[in-house]
Amino acid sequence: ARGSAFAAKWNFVSRNDGTTLTVALVVSRRISGHPVSAVCLRQGIIAHGNVEGLVGFIRVNDLRQFGGPIQVHDLPVTSLVAAIKETTANMPPCALSVSADYKLAATPLIFSASGRSIVFIPIIFAVLTVLKVAVSIKLK
Repeated sequence: ARGSAFAAKWNFVSRNDGTTLTVALVVSRRISGHPVSAVCLRQGIIAHGNVEGLVGFIRVNDLRQFGGPIQVHDLPVTSLVAAIKETTANMPPCALSVSADYKLAATPLIFSASGRSIVFIPIIFAVLTVLKVAVSIKLK
């Protein structure tokens, strides 16, 4: 479909003359109904964000989606990185994405039953700031 984005696997085969490379499409799957504007491949996962502000995850081995794309931003995703192995107990594997309006969001790789588990970093910073102020006032 026009405007959609696809992920594909290819086989590369060299011809006898050693100068020409032949490729054969193994599998192709639609990963987004809109153009993808940011992508990251890490640890067998493809994290992608599109021009509609959605973030999704694809398994590299079979090109299947984890859940479905989630509406994370109001504007196009401009940058995205998958934090798969670099996580801690407090932060599950996720995609950190930035949108055209400079909003940073963390989208967990492990979705809730509803598929809508999203943590917005600015909200976390605001809560931590409020807690810090409350603690410092209490200590005075």
